[in-house]
Amino acid sequence: MTIEKKLLGVSPSGFKVDDVFSATAYTGNGGTQSIDNGLDLSSDGGLIWLVSRTPATPSQIVDTERGVTSVFDPLGQYTTASPTASGVTSFNLDGFSLGPTNSAKTNVSNRTYISWAWKKEPAFFDIQTYSGNSVSGRTISHDLDAPVDMIWVSAKTGLSYPGISVYHKGLTNDTDVLEWNRYAPRANATGWFNGTPPTSSVFTLGNDNRTNGSGKTYIAYLFGSVDGISKCGSYVGNGSNNGTRVIDCGFENGTRMVLFKRIDAGMQNSSYIIFDGARGINAGNDPFKYLDYAGNEVTNKDAIDSHSSGFIVNNVSGTWENETLLNVNNGKYVFYAIANA
Repeated sequence: MTIEKKLLGVSPSGFKVDDVFSATAYTGNGGTQSIDNGLDLSSDGGLIWLVSRTPATPSQIVDTERGVTSVFDPLGQYTTASPTASGVTSFNLDGFSLGPTNSAKTNVSNRTYISWAWKKEPAFFDIQTYSGNSVSGRTISHDLDAPVDMIWVSAKTGLSYPGISVYHKGLTNDTDVLEWNRYAPRANATGWFNGTPPTSSVFTLGNDNRTNGSGKTYIAYLFGSVDGISKCGSYVGNGSNNGTRVIDCGFENGTRMVLFKRIDAGMQNSSYIIFDGARGINAGNDPFKYLDYAGNEVTNKDAIDSHSSGFIVNNVSGTWENETLLNVNNGKYVFYAIANA
């Protein structure tokens, strides 16, 4: 990538951060409204994740493959991929529209929300659907056309236990996996992704029902690392809380969004935690959400700070059973980060 393109936040493929990702805060109105996030989801396809900031309600994932009448709750508190109106009424050329249906989770009057949206783009993000056959070693083609650094798989139909099965390149071994709706560290499960790293053209499945059960249908979200745009990585904490633990993502203007998961500790110490620039990634306290339980947004912790190349993590306690966030000494973490423009 040329220095000029990197400074402009342009990928080697020619797209900018603003073309493919949005973190957008909005206020519900209890009726209909359109959220302009600048992404052409109608033409190109993509994913929207909506979360109530306070009070807590289960989040909603909606994508263009399943359509606006099918909603997925990653906590598994409602039927996976149910044909229930999501509150999203359309995918638009510049974002999405909301209606009053199911508005408790997406559009209550005067309630504040955060939405994260990914547009399908080679090297950055892709969506694939497939039917399971319980055959280990089965491969599924994808359109990322680049190395796959993270995969989320969920069942569209036929699975008695919902949730997201996660592959992340930062896990210790090829057979390591993560489960979204459990407060658990990494696990060893060849049956999910066959212990086989994905390639730039396919990902591989085992024979477990979570990813490849016979007669069941699945949806897979695939994420790539793009120079200056996105980064899937890992790090080991050093226990500091003085701004010295810098995580270098190769960015130029800091981080717009970052999702964390500790992988070497169970229960509350391994929650999925997300920060974004729409709510603030700055010096001082930064709002964040726990994504593996429906808690209120946390606003009184200085767990992360801005840095031009990525972000800084601090060793501070959380709010759920006094867990420790982001920088435990010798703690192992994986992350997914999106750059600022």
